[in-house]
Amino acid sequence: MSFSGVCQGCVLAPALFCAAIDFIVEHVSHNCGISISNAWFSDLEYADDVVLLADWRELLVSELQSIEEESSEFGLHVSWAKTKVQNMGAGPDAQDLVVNGHIVYGVSKFIYLNSKQSSRVNSSAECVRHVALACCRCHE
Repeated sequence: MSFSGVCQGCVLAPALFCAAIDFIVEHVSHNCGISISNAWFSDLEYADDVVLLADWRELLVSELQSIEEESSEFGLHVSWAKTKVQNMGAGPDAQDLVVNGHIVYGVSKFIYLNSKQSSRVNSSAECVRHVALACCRCHE
């Protein structure tokens, strides 16, 4: 009998997932990413969450298609129900995308790693959220 993979809850799971995602994104993503100062960032990942960074909406569709195709070879698949797209900065709110027949909904804000991410690129929503959470905890 042989086993492969990692059981859910295993301490190795996040590290192995990040290694696999790094390989997949590096293998398929050649134009995707953003430049900050002199550094290039194509993605951010934590445990089983990935943030894919792109300057152009059309590029994001092709990158998501490529990531789904490549990751399926490892038995991984994009969770389309949890996948969202967000515009950052002064542009209009993100519009929905269609990737391989799946709708990726555009959002103006969402929670990532317990922080509210807002397309306004400021921290006021996050500050209000933390004050409200602290207030709720005081009344428990």
